[in-house]
Amino acid sequence: MASTPQLPSKDDPDHPLNLLPIPELKADLSNFMQWRHILCFHLQYKKLTRYVVDIKFDESSTEEERQIQEMEAMHAYSLIASKIENIAPLFEKVMGRHFYQADSGLFHHEPAKLWDDIIKFRRLTRKPDA
Repeated sequence: MASTPQLPSKDDPDHPLNLLPIPELKADLSNFMQWRHILCFHLQYKKLTRYVVDIKFDESSTEEERQIQEMEAMHAYSLIASKIENIAPLFEKVMGRHFYQADSGLFHHEPAKLWDDIIKFRRLTRKPDA
């Protein structure tokens, strides 16, 4: 019987997440494709990709399952938000609000909304030849 391969410890420099650190998204979005690629790698590795699409929590879930889903969603949000501060000034100018605010002006921690906002911001600021 084959044994399950063991990944290096998260403290090991050879751990997959250490080999591909998420870069800061540059203010001019010139590294957007690299940022998105590596961010998606981290989300997939941590099984958080589903939180980047607009999900509805399962109503039949137990309270404990809902709390786990909320914690996972906040983890996905933090992975995205932790590397986008450079775009904040231009984002505010173009979008009329900070990236952690909903259209209503209230704060949010929704990874799908944040992701969609960044994609929309890129579409609005992208140069025609890019």
